[in-house]
Amino acid sequence: MSKSKLFFKTVGENIRHYREKRGFTQEKLAVRAHMTDGYISMLENGLKNATLETLLRIGEALDIDPNLFLIAPKQKKGK
Repeated sequence: MSKSKLFFKTVGENIRHYREKRGFTQEKLAVRAHMTDGYISMLENGLKNATLETLLRIGEALDIDPNLFLIAPKQKKGK
């Protein structure tokens, strides 16, 4: 797997992790972040490259620091 694909996968897995931690469905997150649930699904599955603006909007919708989306799971501490 290429580095870019691995990065997209990590970001997507992190979005899913924090979405589920908040108890949100993809639809609820999409509404709060002003995007479609299909787009959220593509991000979570590593099929789309999120822009910085998108990560900011999702972070705001989940009330978390969007930098957390960029950290590989093994690097997170107590999150």
